[in-house]
Amino acid sequence: MRTASKLRFYRLAFWVSLTAVACLSLISLSQTQQLFIWQDKLQHATVYAVLFFLLLQAYGDRLGLWPAAIGLGLFGLAIEVMQSTTGYRQAEIWDFIANMTGIFAVGLAARCFRAG
Repeated sequence: MRTASKLRFYRLAFWVSLTAVACLSLISLSQTQQLFIWQDKLQHATVYAVLFFLLLQAYGDRLGLWPAAIGLGLFGLAIEVMQSTTGYRQAEIWDFIANMTGIFAVGLAARCFRAG
């Protein structure tokens, strides 16, 4: 069981991170230099893996593993839909797949750690 102060920390970290991801996903950004071809997808997977880790630490006992995964996945899908309406960002199915890959990886690790 996590202490109350750790729960507060993880909850604050989750909400701050989620807000930052939402804002950064919807503002106009200049193109960055890519070091390798799938760099953008790796960034998506990493960001959503971190978000899911924080979500599980903050609310996992209350929500459960897969409902939390579905909720965060729907958030990612909503961001993609909103990006398609901006005129300066575009929605990509591969971004959503990368988001879900990060969520799935952390979900699988969490399930293995809980089982072991």
